[in-house]
Amino acid sequence: MSEMNRVPPGVDASRPSPARMYDRYLGGTANFPSDRDAVDRILELVPEIRDAAWANRGFLQRAVRWMAERDIRQFIDLGAGLPTQRCTHEVAREIRPDARVVYTDSDPGVIAHGREILAGVPGTAVIEADFRRPGDLLGHPETRRLIDFAEPAGLLIVALTQFIPDSDDPWALVARYVDALAPGSYLALSAPTADHTVARKVDRIVEVYATSTIPSNTPRTRAEVGRFFAGLAIVPPYRGAASELTSAGLWGCEDPEAAESDGSRLFYVAVARKPKAELAQPVKPTVEQLRIDTSTLAWRRSTDGPGGIEVAFAWITSEEWVLLRLHGDPDGRVSVFSRFEWDCFLDGVRNGEFDGAAF
Repeated sequence: MSEMNRVPPGVDASRPSPARMYDRYLGGTANFPSDRDAVDRILELVPEIRDAAWANRGFLQRAVRWMAERDIRQFIDLGAGLPTQRCTHEVAREIRPDARVVYTDSDPGVIAHGREILAGVPGTAVIEADFRRPGDLLGHPETRRLIDFAEPAGLLIVALTQFIPDSDDPWALVARYVDALAPGSYLALSAPTADHTVARKVDRIVEVYATSTIPSNTPRTRAEVGRFFAGLAIVPPYRGAASELTSAGLWGCEDPEAAESDGSRLFYVAVARKPKAELAQPVKPTVEQLRIDTSTLAWRRSTDGPGGIEVAFAWITSEEWVLLRLHGDPDGRVSVFSRFEWDCFLDGVRNGEFDGAAF
């Protein structure tokens, strides 16, 4: 494809494609003159973007290997781009030979190239899907064939969210994908930032990408990138580090001082674990919700005098409830317990578990 030997159906070779531009940054040949011209315009002012692409690719590979070492055997690579420079399944299978990978992208050229490259590779699939339509991708037959959603998986969203404007709520979209995964799954996400770059360089990048097949390109702040990990447990990016976002170069590094660079700072990255769901605590109903008229109940008092505890019982919708109140309480507060809770409490009193109990 390097010199437009053939153009896949549905591909506009006259406009740069973010996927082919990324391939160009990495020194690949799966790109057209329009992509190379666009990359050259950016490199003219932002030469460190090539280093950023390599740092970002390195983060992806280290994150996949790290997950595979923790027995993750299935991966969903969203917006995977062109399958070059050691694909996800190649990295995962160095640790887990049976690893399965679903690659997705919305670029017809990427899909055509990916299917050609991965033809005959078992345990992989390339799906044309729009990131903004999680249901279509998660319910795709190939996804269902390769991914067992009852088991932990690795979700890869690398250098993708910048192409989703705030108006499409990329945070909610990421959450939709995470919600579909089993507890113990991991999210690896990277997103470009302008926090460490002068405005004229950011403007050049945005300006060039505005001419591409995906004209939206939104660098985000540290706080905005952090929101993608809401409800997840971020893992330390390297030994001795805090559990927080870091740069693409630092994640999984051996020597933090040597790993950092101007290019790697162009991306915030993190890997986070989906925790086990906590069992919801039952919500106790109130007297008002049960529609109990406390004035009609037969209250029994444990002791005479102020501060004595009064108990009453009521049957509502075939279930017995126990009501407690303090005699003479000016606010008239009433606590509601199930009969099971009440019996457990009485057992504790009889066994001497409550000092000073008045029963």
